[in-house]
Amino acid sequence: MEHEAIIIGGNHHNGLGLARILGINGVKVHAVVVDECKDSFLRKSKYIYSCIVFRNIDVALDYIKQSYANRQNYVVIPYSDVAAHGLDNRLNEFEGYHIPSIGQQQGLIAKLMQKNEQCEFAKKNGIKMAKTWVCSLKDEIDIPQDIVIPCIVKPVISSEGNKKDIRVCRTLDQLGKCLYSYKTFGYCRALVQEYLKIDYEIDVFGCTLKQSPYICLIPTKTIRSWPPEGGTNSFSQIITNQTIVDKCRAIIEKLEKSGFYGLYDIELFVVGDEVLLNEINYRNSGDVYMGIQQEYYYPYAWFLDCIGEKVDIGSNPHGDSYAMTEFADFRNVLKKRVKLLEWVDDFGKTKDFALFFKGDMRPAFDRSIYYIKQFFCGKKM
Repeated sequence: MEHEAIIIGGNHHNGLGLARILGINGVKVHAVVVDECKDSFLRKSKYIYSCIVFRNIDVALDYIKQSYANRQNYVVIPYSDVAAHGLDNRLNEFEGYHIPSIGQQQGLIAKLMQKNEQCEFAKKNGIKMAKTWVCSLKDEIDIPQDIVIPCIVKPVISSEGNKKDIRVCRTLDQLGKCLYSYKTFGYCRALVQEYLKIDYEIDVFGCTLKQSPYICLIPTKTIRSWPPEGGTNSFSQIITNQTIVDKCRAIIEKLEKSGFYGLYDIELFVVGDEVLLNEINYRNSGDVYMGIQQEYYYPYAWFLDCIGEKVDIGSNPHGDSYAMTEFADFRNVLKKRVKLLEWVDDFGKTKDFALFFKGDMRPAFDRSIYYIKQFFCGKKM
């Protein structure tokens, strides 16, 4: 039996791009989706051999152990925070599978998914970050006296929170109300960071390898996001400027030296000549599709590396092409943040799309119908 891939995560394009890259290269892909949906649109992709949906991460992980018994034949790749966190907390149970880890030690990735732990990691390794505080919400809400306004409030652990809960607070009163709302949502603590006036945001993603080039990275400049504040990049350009690439690589080298082996997604801020760390995601990026047209297949490189095969890939792409998460970015048009003609022009010069992909359009058609129904039913898109 040849080696196969098991991808595990939510019902979104993160898994689709990952499956396409592996499938293009002849890897049989099994998708295990953890979501509240009844069925997953990932099933529509011709690059996914099997697809099953679970509502609970532990049930999904139990299924993998029971259904894919020849462990050495499977490479398991998480593509959501929930999957990465759950998998790492049960790492010892998955001995024999090819799986991401930090030094093959259970719980270390899960620990470093906490943003306060990432701050400590940054301090220890001389990586600059915005000023950060963790506010306890268990009893009375106590706002630190040295807090900086404006600030941005986030869940401490992404896997336990929701991106929709991220808030920008421009006054102390707004911050107090935000922290109180976090408490009513059930959070026991919240991360508060200085809201920087940045030149632009970088999303750099890739993998670490055991063989040359050891680090694969795709650095991208965020042109637009959705939602505009605290959201995810929806229109981006691959960065080829060597100075920026080198600064990104220097941060990833710290990650690699810590013992991390796997796929990553890192958010950075550019402020003047400095590149500051915002967040490290220890799982495959939703932006994975951005390397397809340049045939920069870093997940496939990691797959080969896991099973001991020779890897043939450069350290980063050399074309500064554009990429778009098309349905998310079009919301900027609906909300009149971008003119339609400008968006059409951007769409025309884009090489890589999250959903539209020649030869595998069924997932895009499925999502199109879904969003049209959402729109006409008056639901928030």
